[in-house]
Amino acid sequence: MRKLITLLFAWAACCAAWADDLTENLKFGHPTKAEMELTEYAPEPDAVALVLCSLRDEHYTFTDGAFQRVVEHKVRIKVLKSEGTDYANVSCLYHSSKSNNFAVKEYISGVSATAYNLEGEKTVATKMKNDLVFRERVNDDVMMLKFTIPQVKVGTVMEYTYTEHSDNDLQIDDWYAQHEIPVLYTRFTLAVPECYVFAVDNTGAFPLEAKTSQGHMTLSLGGAESTTFGTTTYSFVGRSIPSLRDDDNVWCINDYRAKVAFEFERTVYPLDTKSYTSTWEQIAELLMKDSDFGGRLSNTSPLKDEMAALQLDTLATVDEKVSAIFSLLMSRVEWNGEYNLFSTKRASAVLKDGTGTNADINFLLIAMLRSAGIDACPLVIRMRHHGHLPLSHPSLKKLDTFVVAFSRTASGDWGLLDSSSKSGYIDAIPPQLMPDRGLLVEKNAVGWIDLSEKCSAREVTRIAAEVVPAADGTCSIVGTRTNHYIQESSLGFKESMKDRTETEAAEQVAQDIEAKVSDYTATDTDAFTPSATESYRFEKSVQSGDSIIYINPFVFQIWDENPYTNERRDVPVERLCKFNQDYAVTLTIPDGYDVEELPAAVNLKSPDNSISCKVLFSKEGNVLNVAYRYQLRRLLFLPDEYADLKQVYDFIYAKCNEMIAIKKL
Repeated sequence: MRKLITLLFAWAACCAAWADDLTENLKFGHPTKAEMELTEYAPEPDAVALVLCSLRDEHYTFTDGAFQRVVEHKVRIKVLKSEGTDYANVSCLYHSSKSNNFAVKEYISGVSATAYNLEGEKTVATKMKNDLVFRERVNDDVMMLKFTIPQVKVGTVMEYTYTEHSDNDLQIDDWYAQHEIPVLYTRFTLAVPECYVFAVDNTGAFPLEAKTSQGHMTLSLGGAESTTFGTTTYSFVGRSIPSLRDDDNVWCINDYRAKVAFEFERTVYPLDTKSYTSTWEQIAELLMKDSDFGGRLSNTSPLKDEMAALQLDTLATVDEKVSAIFSLLMSRVEWNGEYNLFSTKRASAVLKDGTGTNADINFLLIAMLRSAGIDACPLVIRMRHHGHLPLSHPSLKKLDTFVVAFSRTASGDWGLLDSSSKSGYIDAIPPQLMPDRGLLVEKNAVGWIDLSEKCSAREVTRIAAEVVPAADGTCSIVGTRTNHYIQESSLGFKESMKDRTETEAAEQVAQDIEAKVSDYTATDTDAFTPSATESYRFEKSVQSGDSIIYINPFVFQIWDENPYTNERRDVPVERLCKFNQDYAVTLTIPDGYDVEELPAAVNLKSPDNSISCKVLFSKEGNVLNVAYRYQLRRLLFLPDEYADLKQVYDFIYAKCNEMIAIKKL
């Protein structure tokens, strides 16, 4: 991390030296000559666009006896490549209840946008008309404002402004200084009245200039009466911030962007102080007191009669009992595709409708498990793609949903389930629901579980084949392949089989492995089991000459591509789950041929033994045997470990793509 920060400081110094012509222009409506004539951002020549200036100024007003937040947004962007024109499409979500009874009421005003283009040496401004601003309903409680700035093309400087108004005075949206395109200048100011206290979290590897100052605001109390409140103004400024693009090797790229988060802590009045959620224990207590969370945990199982027919007493293990109960519940209800933390439907309504959110169904599952004498409770989480839970302070607003944790023994050994994972199994739920921290909420205690430690996948492949030369000089490998998918791998395979037949699956496999496929079968694809299997016959063409045949001893590619090709990396690598792969090939060599030279065996381990790969080659008579075992035991690798990580995978990838020659005797 120290190396990364040093590099970022050096990067910022270079940008500052280069950007002298692009001075900080905070005056909107007047792009500078340098901004208009800019064709490439030298620190990042491949950047499709550049944020020239982004301002967010937030303050409180006092209306009708209550505080409201007002957030003014001003943004100026330079389009450098055709892909950058997408930034002309702007959208913003806000709360607006369809029934007008939602607790939070918000609206957006003052929307304006202008595109500036050079025509010769003249700057021509095209203002967006009001009829290009649209508002559409996302759901019963949320609206979306969206607009497209006209006349945006390569070379355009575009500006837009709008103002948000919200009576949700206790929730400040996170502010991101760093984006997927570079930022020349950005600023966030927030003026908070003295009656509110927030915890401030300034995170990310790129440094921001932070200041605080004191001021005051006048509150009108009606008529001629007024009072004065003190305020604290926070200011954060970022200059020449590099882009940080999303990739498949992080759970949530926003975790690593330079950003500022405010978490409400307490109110302070002249004669009264009230604290909110200063500890995780207090958050758990709030959840337990909520009728739509803790209130649901007191429900009894509405499926007692159906559960009696399961004869749970005859099942040997807790996992078998849980599996039977879960399968019964899934036969009665379907997940509707939504994840929630709270349930707003009664259990009877969920069963009557036959559908519900994961929270609706999970509360039913907990009631059923408890009625069977199995200790079960919610494990509340923040989903991986939304980011890690903050370490510096507890945060109720960061919690998304919960999964069901049940105890196999009196001392714990928690198993995990979620109703959104009908295709999975115990401890095999969607990886998005298995972050590194989950808060276990029980009646008289709380605790933490690292769900990612339980997130593992295994694949076992067996290939029995023979090399078959043809009279016309061509050659193929013909045989059978069986793939066993276990835990997370099983979940993924079952999901892939949901909406396709075995014939369609065979066609996809043939395309993927570039071979003819027949006799395809898949088993346990719709069963609540920890594994599933597919098998098929194949015929694959291979390269051959007059007296020599070249083959990959693995027959098929184990690695489609090397996952790590960049020379350096600025953010960690976060793998999806722990992974074990066993791959065995028995390959019969045709009579009259022999292997020219067997590849060398491999027994590779990373410095900390978190990654290992073993490959063995042997030959008995005319049968070539290949055994491959790969194990990934760790999910997080820091940037300063990337060079070692890359070296390991460079070697594995190269080894798995070695060809061998079979020569005619």
